[in-house]
Order: sequence, then C-alpha cells, then structure tokens
Amino acid sequence: MTLKLGDRVRIDIPDELDPDFNLHGEHPIVLDNDPSRCTCGCEVLYKVALETQALSIEMHPWDLRPPIEPMPPIESFPADSADEQ
Repeated sequence: MTLKLGDRVRIDIPDELDPDFNLHGEHPIVLDNDPSRCTCGCEVLYKVALETQALSIEMHPWDLRPPIEPMPPIESFPADSADEQ
C-alpha cells in the first residue's frame, strides 16, 4: 500500500505484547513519508499525526492499513491542535 501525504490510515498492531499495541485501531493522518529516515531496511518510514492526541509518531508501513471509520466531523478536532505542530 503506497501512502500519500494527507492520507488517513488505521494503525494495525494486533500483538498485545508489542510495546505500541496501545495505538492499535487509532486513525492517524500521514504527515511525511521520507525514505531516508528508515534504518531497519523497510522502504519508507511514515510520520503520522494521531487524531485523538496532539502527537505525531513514526510508523512502519506494515503497521498501517486503510481506515475503517469515516473521517470525524471537523468540529470534533480541538481548535488549538494545528498551532502545536
């Protein structure tokens, strides 16, 4: 799956022993897809911004899937979240 900037995705980490399992099911937006950041051999490392937290993280492509839930209404986002980036 090739992702573009602005794509909405779903984090898929079903392994409960994975340290990032708490992110399973979150729906972030792709902010960046810089191939030079990856040091583990994957083709690209995606920087994504979580919708439910004022947080951006880097994710491997194998942990991302197409979204399940529709995009929430714009009113549900905090007004100051854009200022924090």
